[in-house]
Amino acid sequence: MAYAGLGPELTCAMDRSSASVAQRFLVQAVLQGIEHDSQVTKFAAYRPGLLPAVEQASRAMRSFTSIAQPQHELVMRLCRSAQIAADRAVELGPPAPATKELAAALTLAQRLSVEDGHRSAFVSVAKDLESQLLMLNRYLRNLFRLAWRKVANNESDWNLLEYAVDELVCAVAATNRDRRTLEQELAGLFDGSHIREETVLACFLPPTRPFHYACIIQGASTLQHLSTLAISAQLLTGPHAGSLPWGPANRQLRRWLDREFRPGPRVAVTLRVDACDRTSAARLGRRTLVELLDQYVAGHRTVSLRLEEGGITCEVGSSKAANYVPLSRSVHSAYPLIQKWPNGLRQPLRMTHLSRIAESPLVATLLAWSAIEATGVSAQDRNQLARALSLQALRQSIVDSLSPLRHDLRSRQSWWSSRIKNCNAQLERLAAAIDQLTSDHTGADKIDASYAQTDEQLTGARIWQAQLGPAVSALDEIEKRCGIDEHGHVRHLNVWIDALMPRHRRELSEVTEVRNLIEVLIPHLTPLTRRGLRSWRRRLSSAQELADWLEASHSQMTYLLDSIYAARNLTAHAGVFSAPGDTVLGQGAVMVADMTLEFLGNWYRHEGAAPGEMQMPIHIIAQLSNRQVDLINSLRSTQGPAYKLNAEWLTSSSSPTAWDRE
Repeated sequence: MAYAGLGPELTCAMDRSSASVAQRFLVQAVLQGIEHDSQVTKFAAYRPGLLPAVEQASRAMRSFTSIAQPQHELVMRLCRSAQIAADRAVELGPPAPATKELAAALTLAQRLSVEDGHRSAFVSVAKDLESQLLMLNRYLRNLFRLAWRKVANNESDWNLLEYAVDELVCAVAATNRDRRTLEQELAGLFDGSHIREETVLACFLPPTRPFHYACIIQGASTLQHLSTLAISAQLLTGPHAGSLPWGPANRQLRRWLDREFRPGPRVAVTLRVDACDRTSAARLGRRTLVELLDQYVAGHRTVSLRLEEGGITCEVGSSKAANYVPLSRSVHSAYPLIQKWPNGLRQPLRMTHLSRIAESPLVATLLAWSAIEATGVSAQDRNQLARALSLQALRQSIVDSLSPLRHDLRSRQSWWSSRIKNCNAQLERLAAAIDQLTSDHTGADKIDASYAQTDEQLTGARIWQAQLGPAVSALDEIEKRCGIDEHGHVRHLNVWIDALMPRHRRELSEVTEVRNLIEVLIPHLTPLTRRGLRSWRRRLSSAQELADWLEASHSQMTYLLDSIYAARNLTAHAGVFSAPGDTVLGQGAVMVADMTLEFLGNWYRHEGAAPGEMQMPIHIIAQLSNRQVDLINSLRSTQGPAYKLNAEWLTSSSSPTAWDRE
């Protein structure tokens, strides 16, 4: 799992900057929300953002009037979700006519019936929503400015900040901004000087710029009529190749071709795309070319045409090009989900795997829904699945609540250690240079100044590292008492959550020790991890608030499943292969399929029956759905902390309830 917003280059730059707690939290949380390798509950697709909710409702209404898909009941559910997002914007955001008009239009949409006479009204409301969407850009920018100026010294400020994060995450994710590129750019802004809000905002939501992208296609030596199908596309190799079109970057393009292109049934192609950064341009360029190949594959049904991995990108007019290498994760030892084949599990495993490797986001969405259906869940069972997913989200969040703290502290400690090592090496080189110079040498003053500056940086790095020392030592002790498995997760989960709750009269001594060690950590955490830790302490210390969180998670899981199912219908019934925000939704759909397999695997792992006698997935989902309802009822009838919560067996077959600790 990637811990976006916690990269040491960014967090250490923030430590040295004048940025406030609210400003640092805002930047870190937005980065976390657009990371594809994060948890579902942190990712953009799960968040109740106004922009994607209204876009989906509008698209569903237009489609319903033309092909009667999605069905009327699902369209109404999407409109209701969008209205909740609009009402939230009116309540928490800065004053804006657009949010009030969106709320009014969505209220009207929900009054429209399915009869033919109202179909034109659906189109009218959809047009109204689309016109108001154009006004949301100003609203989002004003919301960012309002949040950026908050002090974050009371819960009201934090409520606004977290609402602003939800909206900004959805807006930034919709631009397909590359998270790693964005994090590098933001780290460069936190240089110790005053940080201008408009500069950060321009980093989050920059205008698109034209880029070149080039790659190699296997399966043919030339592509006839390419520029007819896409005006900016051009062949770089073969008999019909034109002159290199990259201007100042032609030399780098030529070097790339000489290095990467090999004779055979291959052709190098370039085209222009509008994107926010190089990596986004490469992804969009690849997607555009894959869709162009649809024509050629149809023209030669026995031929296989595919893009080679990688490529090269360059901003139009720039002389600097960069190779594009798709990010791929690997592990030293790969483990199966479980070491058996229960009945009914093989089909969702296969569909989930296919959804992960699908080129098109909406095809990934369709396959992810097929994986869900393969468990036995029908469209009418979405509510049951959403309840089971919310229970797994609770377990996942608690299991992973220590991991960001560990990464936060250890990555900064390692970064400062590396900085100290580099400064020492630089001082040795400068000292050697000084020894070789005479006092009247023209370069002596410059080297002396560089030595003094490096020595000052070394002193600062040692101070920062020393300040982290007590927190890292406390973290070492927490890890010993809670245990950390090979995946970096808490092994003794109940010890960890007991330490997050107020002291219990019968608690173990190790729980008390961990709680005391947490207090040592808190002052040294960055705002994102500190807020996350305090939020979970607050929820676990109030059974009512934990019940609220579970119900909110159920609601958001339902919204996400509705969105996935609606997109699946448009892809399956109308062949829709692209839509605004489809990359985010496609990734969210795969995450939901993964999460479903995760809790099924956890159940089967502890079920004692033989593989052929194990329960079918749909029966497990039904039991976990009932367990979630029972847990909420137990929490609602409890005053004070959730001491009886058994986090270790939340979605396991080992216990019939999640509320069974003494």
